[in-house]
This record gives sequence, C-alpha cells and structure tokens, in this order.
Amino acid sequence: MIEQEAKEKPAPALPRVFKVPWETIGVPVAILALAAVFGILSPTFIQLSNVANISRQIASTGLIAWGQTMVILTAGIDLSVGSVAALVSVVAASRSW
Repeated sequence: MIEQEAKEKPAPALPRVFKVPWETIGVPVAILALAAVFGILSPTFIQLSNVANISRQIASTGLIAWGQTMVILTAGIDLSVGSVAALVSVVAASRSW
C-alpha cells in the first residue's frame, strides 16, 4: 500500500524561474554570454570599431543565410549555396579591382 501511494504522488513542480523557454531564447542568450565573456577578457572587443568590423565581415554570410532560409521556407530546397558562395569568393579575391 505504501509503495502504491509513492507511485501516485506527482513529482514536485519546478519553480517558475526554471520554466524558461530555452528552445526560443537559448541562442540569443548564448551569443550575449559569449560577447560578455570576450568583452571581459579583451577590453578592445566591444569597441565601436571592432563591432563595425565584425558587422562588415558577417554581412555577406548573413545575406546568404537569409536567402537560404527563404528558399527552405518555400519548400524549394537548394543545396548549391555553399559552392556558389565559395566560387564568388575565389573570383572576387583573384580579381584586382
């Protein structure tokens, strides 16, 4: 009888603090945590010039990722994006503008 009562008791609920939707906010929280760690380790990391430099460097990859996301959302799976991006990078680097 005691064993049966122990099985019927529900597990204690977690406090509201631990019920965070990590599947929704996990990546932004991780990025902010990494930025905080690198900002503490290197005083020049969060300077405006460095943030602008990182933004310039990630712009092309961000545009490609956005375009690929739109293609996948419309069910038009296209896996040639990586090879085309690599080809454009090589051609742009080999040309003297």
